[in-house]
This record gives sequence, structure tokens and C-alpha cells, in this order.
Amino acid sequence: MKHKVKIRILQDKRNVFSLTFEAEVDHPNRQWQTENERSVSPPEEKKHEQDLFAMEGDIMAMVFRGNVDMSTKEKLVFSFHGYRGVRRHFEIKVANPMSQRSMQTYHGALQLFVYAEKRYTAFDRSLTPSVKNGWTLRAEFPLLIPKYEKTTPVMVNRAAVSIRFQEPLTVAFVRAMCSELLSDWKMFARALGISNARVQAIKQQHHNVVSEKVLMDVIITWLKTRSIAQDKVTPIINALLECNKHKLASELAHRNSCSKQVELRRTTGEYNNKF
Repeated sequence: MKHKVKIRILQDKRNVFSLTFEAEVDHPNRQWQTENERSVSPPEEKKHEQDLFAMEGDIMAMVFRGNVDMSTKEKLVFSFHGYRGVRRHFEIKVANPMSQRSMQTYHGALQLFVYAEKRYTAFDRSLTPSVKNGWTLRAEFPLLIPKYEKTTPVMVNRAAVSIRFQEPLTVAFVRAMCSELLSDWKMFARALGISNARVQAIKQQHHNVVSEKVLMDVIITWLKTRSIAQDKVTPIINALLECNKHKLASELAHRNSCSKQVELRRTTGEYNNKF
């Protein structure tokens, strides 16, 4: 028996796909149920419809192409029966999340094949249904899977970070320290706690050319992570000691003690002047 079949694929707001086959049969109860199914479908669903003619007992297969595939390895091969209906549940997934980057959705398609040979002829279920294997393509539906939910972007207020070079870390001393650390700049950066990814990014920014600017960027990157109240001299001294730069470490420690004494005298003098 030959049926006129309307194939409808629906996609709701949750991105759940459902495929329905509605055959025009000479059965009033079945026809009444089909009308109810049409009336309760939400208007928000995206739907695609196609008409085709199918024989009772035709072997059909569903195949995905593009960037969409099934979550399991099972093959959706079934026999079509217009009177009792057909129901199949399946899940789909994105085949390659790294492709189609410039698009807001992942694109794929669902193809419906019908076995073109005689129904009593055996066929190999291990082969993927295609035209070369004796199948006929009857319908094709687009499948669009969104990559993310559209939300209102959150505006982040970013304030400019200012770096102040003052005693004992003056600009002259930092430049002299950079010239001494050219061969051990990666060890110095890791001793300060800078990640390997950031070290490689700094290296690529300078086109893999090691110079004093590379060391200056390392120090500025580290200083940006420190607050005003945090000690900046002691971690640099420890990093210099790890790089076997004992002369620079002792010089920085001496400059730090001298600056503290000068600051103590200035604070004591201001206090005495008040009283």
C-alpha cells in the first residue's frame, strides 16, 4: 500500500529535535489523533516539512552529515508502517567543536534514505546508507545547533595600572639588573612566579629576540600583580639568589636598607617638627 507521508522536523527552545512521520491513511481514529498532534505543537518551534510517497514496509535509514553526528554508534534503520506509526529516540552531538568558528551555530543535515532494492533482498547493515549501496535519498533537513546562549555582556571597568620606580628599585638599577640577567631571564621569570604561558607570550612579542626589553617586560608584568603595600624588594632578592646573582642581590639588599634608614629619618624629623 502506498502512503502520502508528511515528514516534519521540529526544534524547540531547548534545542531538542523531534522527527515525525504523518501518513494519510483511511482510519478515522488515526487521522483524528494526527490532527490533535498538529494543534498542540508550540508555535515557538522551528519546523521544516517535506512530502514524499512511501510504501507500507519500506526500509528507511537516517544519516547525519556535516558537523553533526549521533552520540552513539547505532544505526537508525527501521521499517515504515503508516498505520501503527514510527517512533525513534536518538541524541545528536557536534562532530568537531573546533570547526565553523566564524559561525554562531554548528551546521549539519539529516538525510532520510529509502532502500531502493526489493524489500525481500538482504542488505548489509554494517555499511552506511548511501546511493552507492542501493539506497535512494528522499529528504534532507538542516540542523543548526547554537554554540552559546545569547546573554547581555557584562561591562568590566578596567583602570590603568601605573608602575612607579623608586628607591631602591630605580630605573637605572632595574636596567643594570636586566643587562646582567639576559642569559638567565627565563629562570628569573619563573622564580618570580610568572607562568610559562606568559613567559612564552613575552618571548613571542619580541620575536624570540632576547634583549633588555624582554627583562623589563618580565619585571613590569610581575609588578602589575603586586599591590602598593606589598613588599617588592624581597621577592626580587630571592629570585636573584636562585639565578646565582649574589652580587646584584647584595647590592639590592644594601640599597633597600639605606632607603629604609632615609625614610625613618625623614619620618622622625617630621614628627619632631610637629612637637
